[in-house]
Amino acid sequence: MFRVRRSQVEAVDGQGAIQPCLSWIRVRLVNEEGQPYQDERYQASLTNGTKGEALDQNGGSWHRYIPPGQCQFEFSKVLESVERWQPPKMEGVK
Repeated sequence: MFRVRRSQVEAVDGQGAIQPCLSWIRVRLVNEEGQPYQDERYQASLTNGTKGEALDQNGGSWHRYIPPGQCQFEFSKVLESVERWQPPKMEGVK
């Protein structure tokens, strides 16, 4: 779960009313060696809707112009590999 924080900067609209600025969120997914998960598909629940996309060649994704609030990203392929992972068997340990 990620939280997008409202910027301290505010804008003034045409009627002189102060309006909070929109924000952004950037995520990057890498493995234990720091190698990016290129083209990994994900589902993002952002403050302005749901999007299904793929990570870029650096394992990242950037969403701009979203209202402050909570965002959630689900990486199904990575989740499947984590669920299949088994710890290595250690010799002499029962």
